[in-house]
Amino acid sequence: MSVFNGLTSKYENLLVALDAKGEDELSLDFVKSRLLQEARRQAAKSPETKRIGDMALVGANYRGQGRRGDLSKIECYYCHKFGHISHDCPELKAKKQRQDKVAAIAADDGSDSDDSICLVGNAADTDDISQSLLVDSAASAHMCWMRGCFDDYHTTTGRSVTMGDKGSVATAGVGTVVLNVIVHGKTRKIKLEKVFHVPTMGFNLMSVGMMVERGAEVSFKGGKTIIKISDKVAACGSRKSGLYHLDMAPLTDIAAVASLQLWHERLGHVNVAGVKRMIKDKDIDGLKCSSMAVKDVCEPCVYGKASMTPMPSAGGGRVTKRLQLVHSDLGGPMSEPSRGGALYFRTFTDDFSRWTDVVFLRKKSKLSQYKKWLMKAQLHTGTKIKILRSDNGGEYVSHAFKALHDENGTTH
Repeated sequence: MSVFNGLTSKYENLLVALDAKGEDELSLDFVKSRLLQEARRQAAKSPETKRIGDMALVGANYRGQGRRGDLSKIECYYCHKFGHISHDCPELKAKKQRQDKVAAIAADDGSDSDDSICLVGNAADTDDISQSLLVDSAASAHMCWMRGCFDDYHTTTGRSVTMGDKGSVATAGVGTVVLNVIVHGKTRKIKLEKVFHVPTMGFNLMSVGMMVERGAEVSFKGGKTIIKISDKVAACGSRKSGLYHLDMAPLTDIAAVASLQLWHERLGHVNVAGVKRMIKDKDIDGLKCSSMAVKDVCEPCVYGKASMTPMPSAGGGRVTKRLQLVHSDLGGPMSEPSRGGALYFRTFTDDFSRWTDVVFLRKKSKLSQYKKWLMKAQLHTGTKIKILRSDNGGEYVSHAFKALHDENGTTH
């Protein structure tokens, strides 16, 4: 429109915003109203008026030092440095230039840049926001901070998102997010494509610009937002704490996305082939894998799944007579002596009959008690002990025990 050619550089930001709109959106009444608004805004911030006000304020109130117009001892009310007033502050000017740059980028919907803009405000750090989806007209792309919500995920490098505080955060990837939205009390699924994964953001955004670009109609009225696709209501939202939340089941990241090795461990070290099959066939909801790499050797599997080789059978088979083989062991000392003063006990078990006898001892190396038991056992059975088997403790390998066994013909 020819009226734009007569505007000064003060209206540059407005021109950038108007150029971003299509010709069918620019009517004469719309342009006229925007020009009048910008003119009133420029008049309210007139440099001449502001400078005079600053100088008068400085000359009247600056601690009685200096004279009007002398800036060498005047402190800037923005950066608190001496030598200039806030109107001429280089830091304030740089800040305004950054703001103008962000506004110009946000207005340029047709940009091919890999970077995105996120100017959401009043985003308190609450669970309600972190698990919901905000319908945001200032975001240039869909964004989600929970990795577990993505399908068809691809990692990205070199992309970033410019936040409302002029800072930027890197995106980790891009993919598709399936939402369970609630429309008129019924739950249905909708799919958002080209959603940026921004792990450090802490909230999720649906870009109005992206929805409109894909043919959707987004309206805000009476504290409600309605998203229509092909004249049908696809999703609804409600305003809470100044932000529009999409009506939907909360986004969850319970199990998140893990590597195949971690899923193998979470599922009780089930075989890796079985986990791969469950992921491929989607047998379990929420079972999503970020990496198919596994350890060459899983130690818990080695220890827990190792099978014991059979114990070799002893040659000669089982004994056929009593006292052919007797097992013996010693226990003690006990913490408290028995009523007879014994601190130890010795057991004897016949391998053939499984008959077991217990002898109590005051001292573990006392030979007299063993002699008494030996005489009683051989007298009652009418046979001698052929083999005595023990753990080769010191009480069985003394010279006195060896001499008694030799005399009796017993092998130890």
